[in-house]
Amino acid sequence: MREIVSRQDEELAKDLSARGELLDVLALAATGNPRVFLTTLSDSMPLNQQNCERVLKKYYSQDIWHQHNNLAEQYPGHRPLIEWGSSFMHDYVFPALKRGHYRDDKHGGLRDIWIHRDAPQPVQEAMQFLCYSGVLQEGSRAVKRHGALGTRYVVNLGCQFTQAANIVKYASGVRNDLSGRDVIEFGRDHDSYDTLDFQTDAAVADGNAVLDARLRAPTSVLPLSKFQRSVIEGLKFKTVGDVLKAEESVFKRAKGVADVRARQIHNAAQQAVMEYLSG
Repeated sequence: MREIVSRQDEELAKDLSARGELLDVLALAATGNPRVFLTTLSDSMPLNQQNCERVLKKYYSQDIWHQHNNLAEQYPGHRPLIEWGSSFMHDYVFPALKRGHYRDDKHGGLRDIWIHRDAPQPVQEAMQFLCYSGVLQEGSRAVKRHGALGTRYVVNLGCQFTQAANIVKYASGVRNDLSGRDVIEFGRDHDSYDTLDFQTDAAVADGNAVLDARLRAPTSVLPLSKFQRSVIEGLKFKTVGDVLKAEESVFKRAKGVADVRARQIHNAAQQAVMEYLSG
């Protein structure tokens, strides 16, 4: 990030070298996004701690969320996912991050989040919208925690820094130990998922010819295992819409199907229609 500034304005880079700590905080907060770094740097000029903290609070507590929530205008069919993602971060993730700031261990409170691979498909799609807006970055998939697999997401560092009372002091204190981040785990059936009221049935398809066609598509389009497909056939489900309308408890009527397989079948149907929700 310092090199980017040097290439654009050598004199400015020399002037800012005396305030390297603040420059580093802005660079780290951008979490690898040069555009955001240059924008927040420009808005912080003349660069001092007061301006730096003011801009960080504004961008990572307000602007980034305006950008995220505005996605609902571009993808109206996905509005519940987008709005739930915002609530999920503010109601569950950020409070946990704030509690972590008071710990004395080497991690200093910086934390990623981990989502179980069998979390409901709408939850996983909501994570992708948070990644699109820069609130999260998808890290590694198939990360094992307590014997289960899931995806690890990096929480934007600027969003993490602004949870602290003294942003610059906190950010400066943790910048030398970014590799030791802890993880906040969200399991297969975390309580936060209950607040996501998301429908992908025929009622939602009203007026959306593409989605309606997808719901009427045969179950053969679903990426299911041979066993899962036999369950669908045994339950006499003919279309993707039939699978979507069924509760997970319905799948568990079949022999050999418990919670995990029931969720996987339902997730496959959800995934098959997600991209068509906004027309």
